[in-house]
Amino acid sequence: RIHSTQELKPFTALRFLFVGTSQARDPDAVAAFLSHMCPLECKLDISITWTAFSSRSCRELDNDVLWEISRRSIHWKKVLDLLIQPHGEKENSKALQEEAEDLSSPLLITHDSCIIV
Repeated sequence: RIHSTQELKPFTALRFLFVGTSQARDPDAVAAFLSHMCPLECKLDISITWTAFSSRSCRELDNDVLWEISRRSIHWKKVLDLLIQPHGEKENSKALQEEAEDLSSPLLITHDSCIIV
């Protein structure tokens, strides 16, 4: 838990976030937190990669462990679905803000028959 007076600074250069089999108990809260902390370009990887590095394969794991991994991945899929929408909204909002700034700045056109200031 984060103290209410503690300021969290978003990552600026994070490109990939691998979550593996970590828990996301509240997908809504996790998605809200990640959308604040991660830049738009950051890719959330919810796949299990540790079996590719000479660890025990999933076929060797106990059924209870496999069930728990499956349950956790369902929560991360919900987080991913929730993140896709806000990121699209952020991109649209940023584009609209840039367009509004372009339209509000003074424009000087000298190659035309009139000058707009």
